[in-house]
Parts: sequence; structure tokens; C-alpha cells
Amino acid sequence: MKYFLPIIGVLLVIKLSYLNENLTNQSIKQIFKNNKVSENFEEYLIEREVNEIKYINFEEKKTSKLLMNHFFSKWEYKNKIYFNPQQKIRAYFNDSKKKDNLKFYIKRALDRVFYVKNPKILIASYEISNHEIVNHLIKLKKTLKNLIIRIVVEWDVIKKSKEKMLIINKLKLAGIEVISDKKVRGNALMHHKFIIINDECLITGSTNFSNRGFNKNANHLIEIFSAKVCKLYTKEFNRLWAYKFSKNKKLEGSIKKIDEELSIGFAPSNKIVKNIFKEISKAKQSINMSMFFLSSIPILEMLKVMKKKGINIKLKLDNMCLGAKVKISKEKLTLKKFLQKNKIEFISDESRFMYHHKYIIVDANTTEAFIICGSMNFTKSGFHRNDENYLIIRNKKVVSKFIDNFNIKDKDYVKEIKIDWPKFDSVKKINNKLILTIRNNNNFELKIKDNKRWIKSYINYGNKLTFTIKNVRKSHYLKLYSQNNLYFDQIKINTNHKDSLNIPINDCAYSKVKYKYWYPCLNTI
Repeated sequence: MKYFLPIIGVLLVIKLSYLNENLTNQSIKQIFKNNKVSENFEEYLIEREVNEIKYINFEEKKTSKLLMNHFFSKWEYKNKIYFNPQQKIRAYFNDSKKKDNLKFYIKRALDRVFYVKNPKILIASYEISNHEIVNHLIKLKKTLKNLIIRIVVEWDVIKKSKEKMLIINKLKLAGIEVISDKKVRGNALMHHKFIIINDECLITGSTNFSNRGFNKNANHLIEIFSAKVCKLYTKEFNRLWAYKFSKNKKLEGSIKKIDEELSIGFAPSNKIVKNIFKEISKAKQSINMSMFFLSSIPILEMLKVMKKKGINIKLKLDNMCLGAKVKISKEKLTLKKFLQKNKIEFISDESRFMYHHKYIIVDANTTEAFIICGSMNFTKSGFHRNDENYLIIRNKKVVSKFIDNFNIKDKDYVKEIKIDWPKFDSVKKINNKLILTIRNNNNFELKIKDNKRWIKSYINYGNKLTFTIKNVRKSHYLKLYSQNNLYFDQIKINTNHKDSLNIPINDCAYSKVKYKYWYPCLNTI
């Protein structure tokens, strides 16, 4: 008798443990029924890749544990990460050395709806047109009967494309609620790019949820696990859902401090320039800025002053940005000339696609380093008209990832290629994609036009017979013909940097090239 009770106790523990890890089909169906999960939930999970499921964070609820114990046991998963992740803020980049698949992280976050009783997804995005994300949302809606999905988009994007209009209709037909700012037209944009999942997970950043945003344009995502942050973003979403866009809504003036690592703010705001100015002016050593568009006069004036104080300033800008006209101290000039005049170092992305980042790193490589990032370009519209959001992050791991992204040197590009040309007065080539104009008058000039927009214009003030193309993709091809029918053959820039038949091409080593301005390789046509 004295051994009987302990033996019974051990057997009960073993039995309960076995039942907990190996649920019967009947008990699984009961959990589905109690949580209003449709019967194709198991089929849905099986379709997903193992490495996607194992990193999902789950709510600490009995039913969720039972379900996941069942599926982990069934598929022999070894790692289970539950609801409270140790790293509250995470950053992902699609143009880093390890190119992050931004769609993967969004889908992974969206799948968190399976592990709460009242799942909800709120999306405010300038554009949502990526078929993979759209189909994933539709599949989630069909799988979870009580899932609420609401989406706010920018009307200017939809009205220009029949395909995007069809995508919006497809979402609506699936039972997903979608609205735009069409009813309150103005000169402002609904420029947010954020997703709130279950009031506890936020996705935001610079990327629009489109094919270009994920696969072509340079972008980043921020993932935050915080109910407090989600509450503030939900408040902003509810304003948009009530058709209170731009200045029609109550303006949020001050930056909301969440904790020592994170503060957030929204635009438009009458205090936003003051807030940003205050943060950037804290720089003691350096300011590194990656920006799709920069034309804010107060910010440019501040950079000018900071440069005179000895602060090291470097800018990464989209090529379109450099041609923007700015009026500073009654002097009207292009942004490029302003930067050169004030000896502010910059790099221009010459890609056909957008360098779409919007972030600033203050005092990189110091213990006090922090970043400002979000959906907002540093323009008058970005600050005072558009619906925007921005974050100030002091998390060391996140800041480190932004620093790595800023310092990246893409091996797919060479810094410059020199071409020695025969004598000629003018050369012009027109084909389906590119228009090239080459002139040898007082100075050698080459222009490349793509889709009715000039994307390159370089002038060599030295030898008229030598031309330098900067930041050239190794796999890029050009064909040139002269007006006197002289054929110069094809310029082929391949991975081995071989010369073409008639035009010598020499790859200049990084160490041998010196520029007056900081202009390393980034992108090209």
C-alpha cells in the first residue's frame, strides 16, 4: 500500500503529459469549435513552411498551447517561441547584405491572429497591391470566421490603375472592409504604411505593400511588440476610419514617449519640425541620413549649421531628389548644388527603382546613437499635410542594423567605368527602352532617358574623348549608333569587366578613385 499511491501518481502524470502532447482528433475539433476556427486550420498550417511557423509568437493561453503542442508534436518542431518575445523591436531591410524578405515578416506577423480569441488586423497603407499579401489576407479571412480586417488606402494610387482597383474589389468580395480618402479630397496623401495585429503587434516602416516596395525599391520594416504602441496607432487608425484625414483630424503635436528605447509621433503636426529639429540637433559627432526625398528648408538650414559646427554629415538620396528646387536665404538652387556649395557629402542612387528609405542615424557608433524613421519624407508635405508616422528608436540592436544598412557597399556595382570614344560631333540612339544623347561640343555629355524621365546626366570637363559612367551595374547593356551610321558596337559591362569589341572599358579600383564629394557606388539604371 505504501508503494501503491506513488505508483498511481506517476502513472497519472505520465498519462496527463501524454494527453497534453497528443490530442485526439475529437479534442482538436472541439478546440476549433470553441475558438471559432474553421476546420481547414490544420490544412492551412500544413501548407506553410516549417521555418515560418516555428518563429511565430503565441499567446499564453491553454487552448493555444494545446493546439501548438499538437502541431509541434505532429511536425516534430524543436523550437517554440510564445507570446512575449525578448526583443521588443526588430528591423528588417530588403537591401542589406542579407536581403530580408519583407513579405515573410509581414505574413509571419499576420499569422498571430490564430492565437487570440478576438483576432483583428488594421492596415493603413498608401498602397496595397502585392498579390502574395492580398491573397494571404483573404485566406486568413476565410479561415477565421470571426477575424476583423480593415484597410485604409490612398485614393490617388487606386484611381490610376485598373489592376489596383480590381485588387481592392477582390478584398471587399472576401469580406474585408476597405476605405480610401476619396470622400475628403485635398492636396494631402494618406501616406502611412502600418499594420496592427491583435492590438499587440505593429508593423511599420518605409515600404508600401506593393511588388516594387518589397522587391525593387530599397526599404525597411520595423516590428514592435507593445500594446501601448498599438493603442496609439489604433487611435490614429480610428481617425482615418472616420474619414478624418490630414488636417481634418485632431493634430498630435508632441512626441509620445513609450519607454527609454522608443518614442512615436504622427503627422501632420504644427510641432513636428520643432520636434525633429530638437532630436537631430542633439548630434555631437555625426548625422547619417537615408531619404527618398529631402526638401524641407528648416532641415536643410539645420544641416548647414551643423556642418559648420564640425558635425560629420553624410546623405544617401534618391536621384530624383537632387534635382529638387530649394530656396534658402533668398537663393533658389537645386538640392545637389546646395549640398555641394555647403560641402555636405552625399550619395545619389541612380537606379530606375526608388531609394525609398526614410531614416536618420544620429551619432552612429557611439553609446548614445539613435535613429528617426517611419513613413515620412522630410518635405513640407510630409510634415504639414500628409498622414504620416515616425519613430525615435534607441534600441542598440536596431540602431546597429540601421548603421550596417547605411554603410553597405553593394558588390553588384562597380564604382566607375571609363570609356575612350572616337572623335565625333554628335551621337543619338533611340530604342524601345532608352534614349541616349551624346554630344561632344565644349564638354562631353551623355544623357539617358527612360520612360520620359532623364535619369542620368554627366559631363566630363577633362579630355573630350574620355567619358566616365559612374555607378554601373555589371550586367547592364547599352547600344550606341551615330547619326552618320557609324556603328560603335555594343557596350557590354559584365561580371568580368571585359572590354567590348570597339570601345575599351576599364574598371577603376575603389582605392584609386578620389572624388571631391563622397560618391561611392550604390545603384544604376
